[in-house]
Amino acid sequence: MLLNHKTFGPVITQWREKGAIARNIKVLAVGTMVGVFLLSLILGVKTFVLIIQFICLGGAAAFILTRPDS
Repeated sequence: MLLNHKTFGPVITQWREKGAIARNIKVLAVGTMVGVFLLSLILGVKTFVLIIQFICLGGAAAFILTRPDS
């Protein structure tokens, strides 16, 4: 069903065939991660949680940014 979806189908196909992520999707994903981290800072989340969040989001962002562009 998702492969035939007009929005998600091409994205999934590119990922399956080439391991690729479109540049605009990369920007959206990493931008969202940065936004979540900044919101956590603004809300005064504990330092320990911020460190864990930074490591996890940083790892996810690094993975996304190192995938080829579709």
